[in-house]
Amino acid sequence: MKLVRSHLSWLESESIHILREAVAEARNPIMLFSAGKDSTVMAHLALRAFYPSIATVAMAACRLDQGVQIADRLP
Repeated sequence: MKLVRSHLSWLESESIHILREAVAEARNPIMLFSAGKDSTVMAHLALRAFYPSIATVAMAACRLDQGVQIADRLP
């Protein structure tokens, strides 16, 4: 179990590093959000990467509506 946790911690650290690097290098970064599993994980990683200065990071979020309504998604 410890090996799995350390691997997940490493993956999270690498993801946060890549996200910070991408935001630092982009002129107008934007995160697309569809309320699915992948974009929810990305939003959580962005929060982890930039908290507590999340309000000062110049990264916009854009909610995508694909027209598919599933009960566990946002309306």
